[in-house]
Amino acid sequence: MDSKNMIIAVLSVTAVVLLCTLVLVHGAWRGRDASLVWADTVDRGGDYILVTGAFSDSNEALYALDGSNDRLNVYQYDPNERGIVLYDSVDLRNYFVSR
Repeated sequence: MDSKNMIIAVLSVTAVVLLCTLVLVHGAWRGRDASLVWADTVDRGGDYILVTGAFSDSNEALYALDGSNDRLNVYQYDPNERGIVLYDSVDLRNYFVSR
């Protein structure tokens, strides 16, 4: 086998491997629930943990966990208000019981 045929064979095998990987990743992604939330950036300071993540297909949200008050606040940018507004606030003591 000359060098040209060897290069073509290696490139063909590489292309097939990349195509199979793309098909597998795309198939795994399509099988997931569309309502999953992904954490993009996490920061921690004192009793607060801040996480940014997707809220919907076109919106991002800031999730702020207040550890001292056991509260989770969700903030979103409101284009009508031209600022960040509180979307929802949850008291986590209703969901988690310490034992």
